[in-house]
Amino acid sequence: AGFTGNSKAPINYNDLKPLLIETPPMIDVFETKALYRNDVEYTNARYKTHTINNGVVYAGNVMQGDVIYPDRILKSLPSRPDLFPSDNFIEAAVNDGDEIIVLESFNDRILQFKRGSLSIINVAGSVEYQHLGVKSVMAVYKTDKGVIFANKSGIYIFIGEGEPTKLTSKLSDADWKTFVNGEAEKLALLYVPLKDQIMVGHTTTDDAYILDLRTYDHNYYSFQFLHNFPTLLENLYQDLNLSVLNL
Repeated sequence: AGFTGNSKAPINYNDLKPLLIETPPMIDVFETKALYRNDVEYTNARYKTHTINNGVVYAGNVMQGDVIYPDRILKSLPSRPDLFPSDNFIEAAVNDGDEIIVLESFNDRILQFKRGSLSIINVAGSVEYQHLGVKSVMAVYKTDKGVIFANKSGIYIFIGEGEPTKLTSKLSDADWKTFVNGEAEKLALLYVPLKDQIMVGHTTTDDAYILDLRTYDHNYYSFQFLHNFPTLLENLYQDLNLSVLNL
């Protein structure tokens, strides 16, 4: 028997019923505050390339704990670009002897460029395109129209869905091969929104192509082949300055 309050009447514990609490208090644990488990081995990383999509940093070709993962993309926590839990990663086209060169994003897609392939990644999965990789970060440029990139096969654009479109389909393979000169890592790409033009130059030969998107008509683009790419860029810089001054 037991007692309650000042009453001296005995209590029959067999008659007691459990107390139901409809909204029990929540107990905060580490995971609810930090948004990752407390047994995660690493939360920082070094990386060669990154892109940001919807408040999340995607870091590619990473090193964690002195181990290099050339195929791995680490995801930061939302709105926490400094935290990369080591168990929060994506791997597409792994163990192919290649490494991630550039990451770029457009709409809800992450574009993973390796030297020999392009993987387009979304939440559901990824699609890999062989022979669409790039060899330099200078060969990829994000615009409001899509992600434009250049490689040994030509110039392409990804508009957020479907396959990348080849913009140089009307240019002969022989001409493009001569232009690349066996040095795809020397291609440098630039988009000029005021002129709606794509410029791709070769940093060794100083040759360049200008692709005018304003002349688009049934997959046809006009091309202009020029020498002295540095002079072209200098003239462009002056033209853009004049355009800004005249606004």
